[in-house]
Amino acid sequence: MGRTLLYVYARARKIHLALFLLALALPCAGADIPALVEQLKSRRASERAAAAKALIEAGPSAVPDLVAGMAEVRYREFMVRVIGRMGARAVPALLELFHDAALKIPAANALARVIGPESGGQTAVLLECLREDEAIRLSCGTALMRAAGPKSAGLTPKLVSALADPAPEVRAFAAATLGQIGDSARAAVPALTRALADGEARVRVASATALGRMGRSAQPAAAALRRALEDADPDVVSSAREALRELNEP
Repeated sequence: MGRTLLYVYARARKIHLALFLLALALPCAGADIPALVEQLKSRRASERAAAAKALIEAGPSAVPDLVAGMAEVRYREFMVRVIGRMGARAVPALLELFHDAALKIPAANALARVIGPESGGQTAVLLECLREDEAIRLSCGTALMRAAGPKSAGLTPKLVSALADPAPEVRAFAAATLGQIGDSARAAVPALTRALADGEARVRVASATALGRMGRSAQPAAAALRRALEDADPDVVSSAREALRELNEP
C-alpha cells in the first residue's frame, strides 16, 4: 500500500512539473499587451527583457500596440527590435496596419527593417504599395527588395512594367528588385537595357547593377553597358564597369 501511494505521489509531481513547464513555454492568452508595451520603457533591464519576451511570445497580436509605441522616438528602436524577433509572422500584421492612417507610416518603417526573403510571398503586395502609396513608397520599396529573391520570378512582368512608371523612385526600386531576383528574372534583360538610358542616374545605376547580378544571362546588354562607361555620372560608370566584370566582358 505504501509503495502504491509513493508511486501515485511521484506520478502526480511529474504531471504537475510537466504542466508548469508547459505553462512557461506557452504565451499567456490573457497577456495585457498595452501594459507590456509600457513595461518596455522601464529603467530596469530585467523588466524590459521580461516584457520583450512576453510580447514576442504573444506574436502578431502585439504588433499594433508596438507600432503605436514607436511614436515615442526614444523607444522606437527597441519596439522595432521586438517586432523583428517575431520573424516572418509579424509581416502580415504590419501590412494590415497599412490601412490605418495613423499607424501606416511607422508600420511601413518597421516592415522595411524586419522583413526578409522568408516573406517572398508578400512581394506583389509590396510592389503595389510602392507604386500606389507615395507616403510610404520608400519603405515599401526597401521591403520589396529585402523580400525578393529567385523565388519571386513570377513578379518579373509587373516589375518590368514598373520600369516605365512616372516616378523615378518606383523605376529605381523595380530595377533593384529585378537584380535581387537575379538570373530567374532574365526575361527583364531587354527592359533593363533600355533603362540604362533613363533620365535619372539612380535608375541607370540600379539597372546596371541588376544586369550584373544576372550574369551571363545579361550578355545581350553588354554593348549598352559599354556605352554606359561614358555616362556623365560616376556611379553609373562604376556600376556598368562592375556589371561588365560580372558578365566576363573586357
